[in-house]
Amino acid sequence: MNAKLVKFALALGALALTTSSTTRIDALETQESQKLAQANSPQAIATTADVRIDGSSTVYPITQAIAKQFESEQKNKVSVNISGTSGGFEKFCAGQTDISNASRPILKAEIEACRKNSIRFIELPIAFDALTIVVHPQNNWAKDITIAELKKMWEPAAQGKITSWNQVRAGQIVL
Repeated sequence: MNAKLVKFALALGALALTTSSTTRIDALETQESQKLAQANSPQAIATTADVRIDGSSTVYPITQAIAKQFESEQKNKVSVNISGTSGGFEKFCAGQTDISNASRPILKAEIEACRKNSIRFIELPIAFDALTIVVHPQNNWAKDITIAELKKMWEPAAQGKITSWNQVRAGQIVL
């Protein structure tokens, strides 16, 4: 793994630590993480190659912020694109990108595709998605909501069909 990727990976790692995310490196990749630390020596950081990143739109804002900082400090060009998690893994496992943004763990089929192309990787969780339900202060009738009701509102079958609360819970206000 070259020095530009090492520095970028270390920047991502620093973000993970500052956001209290946990970092999980599979036991099989422990040696690779040791190589990353060694490659971060001053002698190893002497490249001007670009860093290519693609994948999840969810992870894009974090990566874009880190890329901007990295570019200003290291004078390397970092391209961050969005093709979705699966699209990002496809490009990564084909050797077209250096880093793959993902909003889920890599699948067994993707691991096999990487293995076929001799692509080694380290999985580095940076953040976790969350969903927050907020009730407007003027709402005086929604005291609670269930997972089943949320599903009923947002599942694909609800698109364009569920348009008011009384379709979710009988007797509720029509929006």
